[in-house]
Amino acid sequence: MGRAEIDGFRGVVFLNGREPLRVESRSGRNLAPALPELADLPGAVSVAAVLDGELVTLDADGRPDFYALGPRLNCARPPSLERARRLVPASYVVFDVLWLEGRCLTALPYRERRAILESLALRGLAWAMLPSWVGEAEDLFRVCEAMALEGVVVKRDHPYWEGRSRSWMTMCRDTSTCRRRRRRETIRVRCHPS
Repeated sequence: MGRAEIDGFRGVVFLNGREPLRVESRSGRNLAPALPELADLPGAVSVAAVLDGELVTLDADGRPDFYALGPRLNCARPPSLERARRLVPASYVVFDVLWLEGRCLTALPYRERRAILESLALRGLAWAMLPSWVGEAEDLFRVCEAMALEGVVVKRDHPYWEGRSRSWMTMCRDTSTCRRRRRRETIRVRCHPS
């Protein structure tokens, strides 16, 4: 199975229905205060869950713009945050589910986690589920290349693995981007929403 590689900031979303939304960066920083667009995500999911995905902003052509996202996530005060939200809206692209309704899913093979994720039917104004691809990686790579996306991620049907793993591979159009991503890929995941 594969998916497009989206150039953004990795974000693990914790939803538990009792506490405010938490969007955790690789370093453990809560990015939710800078992302009012995602405030309605807990109601859309309506169950306790931990989601894995990528925070993105789009350029004028609708392609992910990694460099516009950094300043956008550093807005903290309401006037500048509201202005940034209007000028550079952020979205959350979900590609995995790690925990759902009291059950840690990380030991499940990717296809099972993907089926569970698809059953959540995540689609909102500022969030969506990244489509998966079953077929030849080269075909997906050509599609991503034509759309000027970063590349593709190809996954074996293995359990979730924190950090780099031999069970998945990234193919990038620009090898310098690939090297940058490899250095920043590791993320610590807690398998509970609180």
